[in-house]
Amino acid sequence: MARVECGFRDENGNHDSQKLVLMGPTIEVQVGFDAASPDAGRSNPGAETSQALVDTGAQFSHIDVSLASRLALPVIDKCLVSGSGGAHEVDVYLAQIYVPAFKFTQRGRFAGADLASGFDGHTVLLGRTFLTRFRMIYDGFSGRVTLEN
Repeated sequence: MARVECGFRDENGNHDSQKLVLMGPTIEVQVGFDAASPDAGRSNPGAETSQALVDTGAQFSHIDVSLASRLALPVIDKCLVSGSGGAHEVDVYLAQIYVPAFKFTQRGRFAGADLASGFDGHTVLLGRTFLTRFRMIYDGFSGRVTLEN
């Protein structure tokens, strides 16, 4: 079983609960698409490393639209999403998100979202469709978050 910390540490190496509140649980991922390697448990050629927010409030995973455009990810559909800005239609991209810490690839549909314009630096949002394969332990008091498979 692999276990990965998704929280933050301060300059003294202690868990930083305030930064966790500001940024949310974060893990490094690689985003790309390789049609020849549909279920590869490795990075894809041309993949881009990104910071992903692990978001228990999101049903689906999302990719920033500017990242999707830069990687020329194929648009395969449109879907209706809802959030703090209300309901609106977005493009759905076909992509692979590789999580190096787990040697795990999630392949499939990812809704487009304007994530990069936010202040937290995330360009990927991993929702509950991602979390079906993991256990997440969120200890807000200590500022520690772990994912394990």
